[in-house]
Amino acid sequence: MTPAHDEALSASRNGVQERRASPRVSCEIPVTALAVGPSATIIRGAVLRCASTDGVGVLAPREFAVGTVILIWREWRNPEHAIKATVIHNRREGPGWFHGCRRVDVPESHEPAG
Repeated sequence: MTPAHDEALSASRNGVQERRASPRVSCEIPVTALAVGPSATIIRGAVLRCASTDGVGVLAPREFAVGTVILIWREWRNPEHAIKATVIHNRREGPGWFHGCRRVDVPESHEPAG
């Protein structure tokens, strides 16, 4: 099992309800984040902490409000390949804010065509 699966099992054993719809992969990828909207704010120095087919976890130096749509792409890469996601929850973590986000750039069903 992967560390992410171990963590999910541990959480369910401790009576915590797992909220993720699909398994996640832990990572530490430097990213740029952009809040979409009238006050489009670009944030460098964010870190993609985990990802799945349905969502991502992003640690950023500032808070994005719940409901904010953000674009996330690898540092110094083309933003045309950004992940588009909506912030579902956030919490203070160390010097920044952790954001749990639901991807909005993927189809409803992840079932392979066949």
